Amino acid sequence: MERTLLVIKPDVTARATEIIARLKQAGYRIIQASARLTRAMRDDDDEQKRSVQLSEEQATDFYQEEMDQGGFAQLVAFIISGPVFAMVIEKQNLFDDIPAFVGPRSPDIGRTLNPDCLRAVFGKDELRNGIHYSEDPVTARREINFFFPDNIIDPLPSMEHAKLFLESAIYPTLLQGLTELCKEKPANPTGRFVADSAATDIQAPPEAAMPQKSLSAHSLKSLDGPEQPAGAGAAGGADDWLPPKVLLKPPGQLQLSEKELDEEFTRILNANNPHAPQNIARYNNKERMFKASPNMEHIVFHFEFDGYLIYRGDEGGENKIEVAVDSAPKAVSSSTQQAEADGGEDEKKTSRGPLRNQFNFSERAAQTVNNPYRERSTNTEPPPQRTYSMNVNQWTIFDTYSEDLQQKEKAAKEKSKAPAPGGTKGHKDEDKGASMASDAHGEDVYYKNLELRKALITIERMANQNTFDDISQDYKYWEDASDELGDRKSGTLLPLWKFAFEKDKKKQVTALCWNPQSPDLFAVGYGSYDFSRQGPGMIAIFTLKNPSHPEYVYITETGVMSLHFHPQHPSMIAVGLYDGSVLVYNIQKKVDSPIFKSTTKGGRHTDPVWQVCWQKDDLDDNLNFFSVSSDGRVTQWTLLKNELLHTDVIALKYDNGEHGQNGAEDERLFSLAGGCCFDFHKRVEHLFTVGTEEGKIYKCSKDYNSQYLLSFEGHQMAVYTVRYNPFHVNYFLSASADWTVKLWDHNDSKPAMVFDLNGSVGDVAWAPYSSTVFAAVTAEGKVFVFDLNENKYAPICEQQVVRKAKLTHISFNQFEPIILVGDDKGTVVSLKLSPNLRRKSQTPEEEPQKLENVINLAKGKPLTM
Repeated sequence: MERTLLVIKPDVTARATEIIARLKQAGYRIIQASARLTRAMRDDDDEQKRSVQLSEEQATDFYQEEMDQGGFAQLVAFIISGPVFAMVIEKQNLFDDIPAFVGPRSPDIGRTLNPDCLRAVFGKDELRNGIHYSEDPVTARREINFFFPDNIIDPLPSMEHAKLFLESAIYPTLLQGLTELCKEKPANPTGRFVADSAATDIQAPPEAAMPQKSLSAHSLKSLDGPEQPAGAGAAGGADDWLPPKVLLKPPGQLQLSEKELDEEFTRILNANNPHAPQNIARYNNKERMFKASPNMEHIVFHFEFDGYLIYRGDEGGENKIEVAVDSAPKAVSSSTQQAEADGGEDEKKTSRGPLRNQFNFSERAAQTVNNPYRERSTNTEPPPQRTYSMNVNQWTIFDTYSEDLQQKEKAAKEKSKAPAPGGTKGHKDEDKGASMASDAHGEDVYYKNLELRKALITIERMANQNTFDDISQDYKYWEDASDELGDRKSGTLLPLWKFAFEKDKKKQVTALCWNPQSPDLFAVGYGSYDFSRQGPGMIAIFTLKNPSHPEYVYITETGVMSLHFHPQHPSMIAVGLYDGSVLVYNIQKKVDSPIFKSTTKGGRHTDPVWQVCWQKDDLDDNLNFFSVSSDGRVTQWTLLKNELLHTDVIALKYDNGEHGQNGAEDERLFSLAGGCCFDFHKRVEHLFTVGTEEGKIYKCSKDYNSQYLLSFEGHQMAVYTVRYNPFHVNYFLSASADWTVKLWDHNDSKPAMVFDLNGSVGDVAWAPYSSTVFAAVTAEGKVFVFDLNENKYAPICEQQVVRKAKLTHISFNQFEPIILVGDDKGTVVSLKLSPNLRRKSQTPEEEPQKLENVINLAKGKPLTM
């Protein structure tokens, strides 16, 4: 037989009789009803069904296994809305039959699969389904113990176990007793049989003690009954061996019948004052009506003691002190009186005697238990010790100081002879960069120990986790609830961590790039866009796990203008500098110097390198990347075994007629256009687009280095960024200092859409999850997020991120809903996108068509389905 708990929920308690009738008809037997009852009722078979009113704490404890599921608060509120019926039912193979008998949780599914199940007949929806039952033996044991803590859920013994117990314990004793009865009739057969049973070590079941207890109870003699005659011992000899029972009654006790004695009177003791009024009504301002006040004062003071201590700051206490001093007896000797007479009247006024309470404290008593102090001990290994002794005189001290002074002078001379890293001497920023580089190479020697370094990193991240715990919770769980309730065409950005490095406070963020493999790792390039204030640059690689300090720091001779992680080799970083050099770092190698660096003889640029970008390996499987500079060259760099080989892909020449009548003279002076940015086509490897300082945009090819494939109208000022769409490869964005962001079809020389942001646009980036979402930053410190599928003319989010600073770059995380923005103060701010800002299609195949429909609608073309 198997047992489980069945609970009739509040919505069908009125039909409990009908449900129990169905249970009995199906062969289920009700073993016990709940012990926590508020009222009792009986049915035709005299089975008790008792209703229980659960509190919120009890319902939460009962449904603790469903706490992590959705709708838990609604379930608890529904269960405590009314009484429930709880009962223990029993049946053979119960856990195999009851799922079909009760039905699934959803009554709608139950009506389809089994219309006769309980939930299909009595349930309304998945919350109000009428019936709850324990689905497995483990859950049944826990839930039965919740309602019936005294119930024994152990299984009943099987036929084999019962037969074995009878044959081993009962039958031998019974056979021996019956045999003795046949031989001789005892004077007290029942008592002798019980004594013999006790003499033999028989482990009888608990039920075997019941007849003995009833026998002893009936054998007791009461003084109220009739006295037995002297010769009646032979007739009732079974009761003679027991002592008589004497009942003591006080005089005047009422003689009550058996019915009156069985009647129970319940008395409940509580701490409420019976004399406190219960009908006091107070006006409720919220509901604007008088309501009875249930909270009455039930405290009665039986003893109250006022202390004699007086606070110094109490004005009334000063008067009491004066009265107490004046009334106190004065025992003054003759010498004291003579001294007072000589002292004058001023001394008499000031001498008041000692105060009763010379310290500012109060007497307090408490009847609370003080928790014992916790003892915590630590065993450490003592450091190694060595005894050293030596005799020191003045000459030894003088010689030691002289040697130390000579070493300091020698070190100062070597430092003055060392050349400056920038080539020119005396510049403040360069001198500072040299000191920063020396500091970077001269960090703590303990940090070079790998084991100690890992331990320090772990401790640092643990400390940061406690420090930035609230931000970590927002990063993981925050969702803007206004997106669900408000307009779908608006969203917000939640600021998270701020990343800054002490040594780069006066530098600007000139590059941002996420690592393609680690979702929490990103690189920041520091330099300066103010060309009159150039100095050393820096590359800092941060992680979201440690906002306080970068994981890796690399110092460069000039400012960093661009950087890019390799897509397939995430440890490789290509860097472009202000002096035209390109560098390649490998963060896996624990060195501060680059593994590849361009030289003047190796064809480095003559102007700042504004952008670098890795491309697929060449036919010989050599890594290569491209760079663009304001010297008018787009160059390919190939990483060979021991050198960095360069190849000029195209020279950015002006189109014919751009210089007017003095074209020949201008061509001699300014023969090449200054390149600012470029981006490669996502599918056609040889196509790329270049933006220039003059505002022109050119579509070029690696296979044609003499002319452009197409010239776009471009912008009125320098183009800072061009970005191809990751889903629809024929469209790209451009951002310029002329306050506009333009959307282009790379086969059309005119823009498809133009967005005016009322400020110089520093950077623009496509979202990696949607073809119609992009973000841009301006010099006013604002971030604009557009979703062309929701609004083609205005941003769905415009938010001020920084004050008194200009935003320079923006980058989307490829894995998480986070963006990074950098400013000209050297700070990087991470922001989390609200749900309305990261809406995407059900499948990635729908994204290209979604952008195509937006462009066609903007151009007035028919939509394609």
